[in-house]
Amino acid sequence: MLLVNAYVCYIAANTYTWKIKKSKLMSHYEFQKAVALHWINPELYPLHEERGKKRKRNDEHDSQTTKIRSCNTAKTSYVNDDAFNPNNGSLKVRLATKYFHCPKKPVAKDPTCSLHRWAAGENGIKHRGGIVTCDCCNVNLCLDCFGNFHCISDVKKLRAEVQKKIIQEKY
Repeated sequence: MLLVNAYVCYIAANTYTWKIKKSKLMSHYEFQKAVALHWINPELYPLHEERGKKRKRNDEHDSQTTKIRSCNTAKTSYVNDDAFNPNNGSLKVRLATKYFHCPKKPVAKDPTCSLHRWAAGENGIKHRGGIVTCDCCNVNLCLDCFGNFHCISDVKKLRAEVQKKIIQEKY
């Protein structure tokens, strides 16, 4: 029963939150097989790897994985134009589908949506409703921005989408 519920959550999160096509997701059988193999040998069958890719054993990959896993610091990442750089930006993992971007309760006492603040620029808009923190990216986001942040690769389009939401919220 636990695996069935986990699979339902996997499908729901990927199709509704991250807008990934069902054809790109694992079937129920593949999902159960991946979980079972991970339970048998977690080092050989990690759950966070992309489907269909074999794990390469090298120090660079291991240090990259450790870096991603240890991103849960007390201070959240700052969203700015440089952070979106796909090569060396602090948010380069935001579009990575091989990691499970799970929303969690923010650590800050009065968190604001980092994407709203970034898109508003000097207007200083602080959106405080329904804020969660992505456990992988370590960014405070409102529930409306969570999916767009992890799906829209074009930074200009992402800013336009958030600015459109800001205007809708004003009126």
